[in-house]
Amino acid sequence: MTDELNKLSLKKQDLIRQYDSKEITEDEYNNKMSDVLAKIDYFTKQIINEQIDKIKEEVPKGRKPVDDSYTQLIITILKSDAIEDIEMAADAIDDIKPGRKRKRNIEHTREIIRFVKYKPVGRWQKYKWNEDKFMLNEVDKK
Repeated sequence: MTDELNKLSLKKQDLIRQYDSKEITEDEYNNKMSDVLAKIDYFTKQIINEQIDKIKEEVPKGRKPVDDSYTQLIITILKSDAIEDIEMAADAIDDIKPGRKRKRNIEHTREIIRFVKYKPVGRWQKYKWNEDKFMLNEVDKK
């Protein structure tokens, strides 16, 4: 899907170039651009849905989480390699467990990352933050 998305992005840039150089009329530009933007939106949503499905599969199934346990959900989401930034993590939290403000999900995610990075005491000692991959890893205790 990313190949199609890249091709559509190139087509979008080409349409802009054609319109700027007066190779196509404004009506042609608008019609073609709306088609390209609709396809880009479709493929983007497909990619996001695939990532959300992947995250949902990684949520622990063996035990029932505490009703208000966003912390465990955030830890599970941050362990996923599908998440690339805090915004995407907040979207995944809202998709899996809606009902809380997006700003609070972002703050809670940042708090967990800070605990792991700067104050690894207690329950946070078993995690290590990988900045390059934007990913939470469990440290093996031997």
